[in-house]
Amino acid sequence: MALIVPAFGELLKWAKPKSINETDQKKLIADPDVVKRYSEAVDELNKPLGRVEQIKRFALIDRAFTQESGELTPTLKVKRKVVLANYKAIIEEMYRE
Repeated sequence: MALIVPAFGELLKWAKPKSINETDQKKLIADPDVVKRYSEAVDELNKPLGRVEQIKRFALIDRAFTQESGELTPTLKVKRKVVLANYKAIIEEMYRE
């Protein structure tokens, strides 16, 4: 399982020639073509990995983890409990699939 934050600048550059003109990040990551693009990228990255190391499911999220949101420590380590609480609905949905 993975939560993925797209590089939105690069994603917008990729989307424009494909006639995906959405600029709202939440709507952009919900576009089926964008999800397909990331699915293909995850599949490619999974190729050299062993089965237990592979990302089986993922969700795109519209913002990076920050110290201000409490998701990162001052040394930029992820606070798992906070992330799990903040993205509980998304994570539970991934387990249901």
